[in-house]
Amino acid sequence: MNRKAKNGAPWPDEVRTRVGEVYEPTLQWLRTHRKIPLESGREALHEVLKHIRKGLATRIRNWDRYLARATANEVKHSRRKPKIKFFSELTKEEREELHSIPAPGRSPDEEAAQRELVALLREKIKKLPPRQREVLTWELGGKTAKEIQAILGIKSLKTVYAHRQKAIENLRKNPAFREED
Repeated sequence: MNRKAKNGAPWPDEVRTRVGEVYEPTLQWLRTHRKIPLESGREALHEVLKHIRKGLATRIRNWDRYLARATANEVKHSRRKPKIKFFSELTKEEREELHSIPAPGRSPDEEAAQRELVALLREKIKKLPPRQREVLTWELGGKTAKEIQAILGIKSLKTVYAHRQKAIENLRKNPAFREED
């Protein structure tokens, strides 16, 4: 009886038989030659078999070599991938460890200086010409140039870049926009 893959294609008996023949020798080869632990090798081999089943591996001539190398590559690749856990998946100890990490923050003096700079920048932005102010405000709000173009109904993307550049130049160079000493 043939099992079916997720995409509905049958898993041929000869493939299932061949995989069964080379499964354990492949794990043994990975342990001895590549120093890959049994569990890691088994997980990686199952990932490779999923790829084969989905049809991502085409015409395999030498099953022993293919499975061994593909599995070794999968282990190597999986070591590079960060293992991301959701907060709900963390153990109690991991959660407590997370809570013990101090939050990055500024000192009260740094916070005050930051607030002062933001207030000063807001005042300077208010003095910009209307179009430059609109473009810069949207940009600081996280919009891309294309989104700003659509929002403000500007015909050319280059115009958006020009308004942004002029606004920045005005904030940097114009004496009326500089901080009084």
